[in-house]
Amino acid sequence: SYLVVTPGKDPLDDQFSIDLRIDLSGMIRRKIRQGVTEIFSDDRRLFDRLLPMADSPHLPFAGWAEQRQQRVSVSWESTRRSGIILLRQIDEIPLAEVEGLAQEWKRIEEDFFFIVGTTHGIERQYNHLRQALLPMLKEKYPGTILFWVPGSVEEEEEWLKEFLVVVLLLERSREESSGAGQRVKEYLQNLLNSGRKKLGEILTHAYFHGLLLWDDKQVEVSSYGFLTQEMFLKEFIPPLLS
Repeated sequence: SYLVVTPGKDPLDDQFSIDLRIDLSGMIRRKIRQGVTEIFSDDRRLFDRLLPMADSPHLPFAGWAEQRQQRVSVSWESTRRSGIILLRQIDEIPLAEVEGLAQEWKRIEEDFFFIVGTTHGIERQYNHLRQALLPMLKEKYPGTILFWVPGSVEEEEEWLKEFLVVVLLLERSREESSGAGQRVKEYLQNLLNSGRKKLGEILTHAYFHGLLLWDDKQVEVSSYGFLTQEMFLKEFIPPLLS
């Protein structure tokens, strides 16, 4: 609320009143700060819920989130080679599932599988790859599956938590029909829209500062700069196939 002064003809005639209008920005900021304290660093919603919101000129984050599996192709040795991109939490992939994919590679027309990890539990994904998945693939099915594990987003964790709270608050306000409720929704929607680009930049930076792994090989992606998905496939799938 605010103290409002209505000037009179004489200073002694000034009228004072209370304006009960809500300090909308301050109220929402307080709710965001409170919400951040309830979100832990290992909350997988920091990836799962935010990925569809990310805008990037390089990687199709919204498509990854919506489809989780995408058929792609790349030119190699004057022919088109087809494959499948899968978005997965790599440390949760059972050894039997990866072996099933590799066996499927023998039966179908796909020439490769490309499994993209998440920014959730990065070290666990690396450990699962190096201790379980990659040794088996190198021994039995070399050159079939390429893995991409992104780099850390730890430095941007606080901002990601704030953005997640905005998403959750906006969802909770959907059914609000009052005038104040509409203003809250508009304010939150503006915060979400203005944050999509930064979210995309954070995730793009993470992926292009991660590692590609297959068999007993690994490549630091950062030395190649930021690539589109098409250029990325042209660069990194041929070494897998060769």
